Amino acid sequence: MKRIDHLIVRVEGLHNAVREFIDAGFSVFYGTRKEKAYNALIYLQDHSFIELVDANAFPAMMATLARW
Repeated sequence: MKRIDHLIVRVEGLHNAVREFIDAGFSVFYGTRKEKAYNALIYLQDHSFIELVDANAFPAMMATLARW
């Protein structure tokens, strides 16, 4: 059976988005040290996850791809 592996959600301001998900009851983990992070992960019970990605911190190539 096919299933969704993960969803990417582009956010403006990673730390604010993380705070909103934590306030909603989710456990959120930064992809690297909080100060340097441009993404955060929310793991779900079915082993899929939501990835929050800060559009302002994208490397240049990723920003171009995200606009498509």
